[in-house]
Amino acid sequence: MLHARFRSSRLVCRIDASALAAVFTVLATSLLLLQSVTFTFHDGVSAQLPRVRNAIALWGAQREDAWLITIYRDGQLFLDGQRVAPEELTFGLRARLRHGAPGKVYIRADGRARYSAVASVLDGIHSAGLTHIVFLTEQSR
Repeated sequence: MLHARFRSSRLVCRIDASALAAVFTVLATSLLLLQSVTFTFHDGVSAQLPRVRNAIALWGAQREDAWLITIYRDGQLFLDGQRVAPEELTFGLRARLRHGAPGKVYIRADGRARYSAVASVLDGIHSAGLTHIVFLTEQSR
């Protein structure tokens, strides 16, 4: 009787591999989401994208040769991480078109940016002859 009671109280120590795999899957997924929502920083300020309910993941916006125009709240304009004046945007886009770059433009506009700043960027893009324009947004929770 004593021998049977001793066996039932013995501890079993082993790692549950399915729980470990689930934790790694959640961590990997959250890292991918964080990477896809990264923002371009300048002077410690980030562009806060507008939030929408039905956002679609656009992996082409993260390519090295993708044209990314960032419009900040204060009206500053960046083309692929380099600050440009609104008047120089059209010339910069036309120069890239001459070198055979793809003609799709991704716009990362701060949700608090003035409409006039965004409208002037759109005018510059259309003046350069580009028609494929994508506005980047963030998924609302």
